[in-house]
Amino acid sequence: MVTKFSLKQMERPQWIKIVVLPSACALRPSVYFFTNTTNTDVRVTGYRCFAKRKMAAPRLFKTFLLAASFLVSMCVFFIAYLTSSSMGFGTLSIKRAGILLGIFVPVIFLISYFVVWRNLVLRPMKSMEKSCVQGVVFHTWTAALFVFLLFAHFSQLCILFLGKTTEVGTVSFVSFICFGALFVLAAVIFMFEIVEFFLKMTFQRGLSWEWFQENWLVIRAVMIVVISSCLVAVSVMNAAEGPVVKPVEIPVRKLPLSMHGLRIVQLSDIHLGPTVGKSQLQKSVNVANALKPDITVITGDLVDSTVENLVEAVSPLQQLRATHGVYYVTGNHEYYTYDVKHWLSHLKSLDIVCLSNSFVRIVHAQKPRDWFYLAGTNDIEGKRMYEKEHQFDLDKALASTDSDHAIILLAHQPKAAKQAVQSQYDISLILSGHTHGGQMFPITIPAYLFSPYFAGIYQPKEGTYVYVSSGTWYNGPPMRLFSRAEITLITLLAS
Repeated sequence: MVTKFSLKQMERPQWIKIVVLPSACALRPSVYFFTNTTNTDVRVTGYRCFAKRKMAAPRLFKTFLLAASFLVSMCVFFIAYLTSSSMGFGTLSIKRAGILLGIFVPVIFLISYFVVWRNLVLRPMKSMEKSCVQGVVFHTWTAALFVFLLFAHFSQLCILFLGKTTEVGTVSFVSFICFGALFVLAAVIFMFEIVEFFLKMTFQRGLSWEWFQENWLVIRAVMIVVISSCLVAVSVMNAAEGPVVKPVEIPVRKLPLSMHGLRIVQLSDIHLGPTVGKSQLQKSVNVANALKPDITVITGDLVDSTVENLVEAVSPLQQLRATHGVYYVTGNHEYYTYDVKHWLSHLKSLDIVCLSNSFVRIVHAQKPRDWFYLAGTNDIEGKRMYEKEHQFDLDKALASTDSDHAIILLAHQPKAAKQAVQSQYDISLILSGHTHGGQMFPITIPAYLFSPYFAGIYQPKEGTYVYVSSGTWYNGPPMRLFSRAEITLITLLAS
């Protein structure tokens, strides 16, 4: 029996306990009246009030059940993954493994539950009718979202337990798409929260939500999913197209006139590993060679796993051809593998010159007096991960250079490029990467805000240029949204 009345009409029982709790699935707050005198169900305007003798299970316990089910599912998934792939750690650093498991996975869970699950499952249940059809649809959606979030969590394990690989595995590929889509969903939800806030501020004077108030949470969830799905689909297709050739002309002070028009092909941020395989690297090598460069440079973040795991996948690099050679500097991800020493040794065996805080002279073939410096530094992350020998050391790289010849510097991170610009050295051009041009929304925002140089060409001071590549492939999620992968063809102009 359901009765409507005001609180003033209620006779105060001998004792009343009023507990405000979310319902089992985070429905709108319900007020439970526990009395020792009646079992009558009562509905009060704006709330569902039920007389109960026993309190429902606390929300914390249900959150624990959800976390436990996630844990069990991940364990089963992980065991199945290991049985279908070769065993091999993606990093030799216990610290790095601890960060992946102890920080990234919990952060993903917090975003999954408190942002995505809450907005796409718990809140819409407030507006759901208890009809059979809607119940089936809703439970199917809940199961699909659960599997989606499970794959997103598993992405970090794919990095840690990559194993010996040549091409991209299906599990890794799907997991990282879900991982990227999770952040797109969170960003769209956040934007909806902002829009709702301003709409409520507008509607509270003279206008009303009542027409669609009862179904708004369901409509809102559907809109979020549709918009996010479109963004994810566009970003995956954009990334799948691969890098485009981006021609850039840069004037270089002190460059000999005989070397005017010298062509440099820049590869950067390939991230060979869970979502970039041998075939994608081969495609990049073919494009680079077709441009017939005088110099080919790789400005860091080449790999995301150890030499043992990627020795076959990285083999296309030995096909790179350039008149004056192929040069490489480390990025932060090489240090995350904690296998950088073996990588430097292996790349040298592929006829790639590793510029570890060092330089070479690029000399004109017919005019030996015409030349310039090509220098490279270790990534600034090396100082934190390794001993002194692998830290960023601009003085060591450029101390023996002179001011009569042009200097072109390879430095992976724009932060390192900024340090080089502010140093006492007269550097004509700095080539960097690292930012991926933001790669995908919403990562674009912090990448832009926290990088001194985001993407493209900059002239921080007279006679000095900085070029930041948007990356040849992608890091983690095989997605590109509001950015494009590139192979940069740089033409040097003597000024």
